[in-house]
Amino acid sequence: MIQQLSNTPSYEPLLSKIDEISNIKKIRLSNKIVHQKLAELEELMDAYANDQASISPQELEELNEKIHVIEQRFLLNRLFLSYNFFAQIFSTIFPFSSSSHQPIKTIQNDLNQIQQNAESNHNIESNPQESVQIAQQLQQASSDEINTQGTITRLTPNLERGHLVDADNNVVYFYRQKITDKTRADIKNYNVKSGRISKWMSGIVKNPSKYLDDSSKLEALSKEMSFSIEYTTEFLTEISNLSNDEATKMYSMLQGLGEGANGFSGDEDYIIFASTDKMDSNIEFPTSHSIQDFISFSNKMLMSVGATNGSDKTTVHRGIFKSISSIFSNTKTNFKHHEGINVSGLSIPLHQFGMHCAANNNKKYMSVAPLPKMLNILKKNYGDTPNIKYGEDAENSEHYCKMKGFGIDDTPVLIKINQDNTSPWKKEI
Repeated sequence: MIQQLSNTPSYEPLLSKIDEISNIKKIRLSNKIVHQKLAELEELMDAYANDQASISPQELEELNEKIHVIEQRFLLNRLFLSYNFFAQIFSTIFPFSSSSHQPIKTIQNDLNQIQQNAESNHNIESNPQESVQIAQQLQQASSDEINTQGTITRLTPNLERGHLVDADNNVVYFYRQKITDKTRADIKNYNVKSGRISKWMSGIVKNPSKYLDDSSKLEALSKEMSFSIEYTTEFLTEISNLSNDEATKMYSMLQGLGEGANGFSGDEDYIIFASTDKMDSNIEFPTSHSIQDFISFSNKMLMSVGATNGSDKTTVHRGIFKSISSIFSNTKTNFKHHEGINVSGLSIPLHQFGMHCAANNNKKYMSVAPLPKMLNILKKNYGDTPNIKYGEDAENSEHYCKMKGFGIDDTPVLIKINQDNTSPWKKEI
């Protein structure tokens, strides 16, 4: 995409893409065409952010008109394309402070007005006095939790819970919650927002000095994230002090978060997640566009994955990712002392928890199509045994369920649950 734009002296492709989105008749959160077009628009934004294509005042005027279309069709209808994302992608393209084009100043004024409208009418809050911090903390296990770990309990018809204790005596709580019509939009919104913010945070990790060396940008970031100035400075300083390897790893993890979040389609039957908190009822995903609510929620969310009833005998897992707070808090767990877990981290015990919950619903297999990193984790944990199939062997099985959005980097995997007895989880619920 970037290479194509290098020979394009205008922003016509961007205008055309915005036209495609604004002409969609039914702009709904569940509309898959909307998701596809927004993904394409984001790709264009990335291309222009890395391209030096020129733009004329006339083209800027035309783009300004398109902004008002976006404002009316998306912002005023309170969909997931919130002001925060909207302003971010446009400010990435246009260097407001250095440009002499008057239309750019007009667009900046319009963006400011959109923010005021969004905050007053749609609860897209950014109140510095209600500042939050990215802070995730695991709890130490009690003696009772050590003795009862691995037991899966059905708390309600729609909620199961279990817990494990790691090598450092930290307790992690695991849940499988049924997705209902009432909760589907909020759960999908959490996944979408996680992907958006991870992409934004990736840019911060690559260049924290951009904000540390410019007080106006530091203040803007503080307001955007609802962080105090002091915490924003501390947050950026910690990132800038990372070694190259550490920064590269964090960037890679954020990219993985985005890929996993994008894998969650919104059609799943369950959300399976690991949390720092013990809860006795369904977890409430954020219902507003408030960044404070998102960060507060992320602080207790460790990792999540969606699950679908693929067939009578097969459960399908897709869209696994660590939370923003888990990445930036560098939360680590190690369950390798448990039978059946041969790698550190949460992904294997989370998948196993979901499989054993599904076994209570008479599921015999778990079907998944992981990206290369997760595939390597599965292979390292399970190896080559009769209970797991990879690639064509899995895809050719009558019990494998091919999922929507299957990509060229995905590899089919099928695990037989009934004979997966090497696991810390107990099937009895």
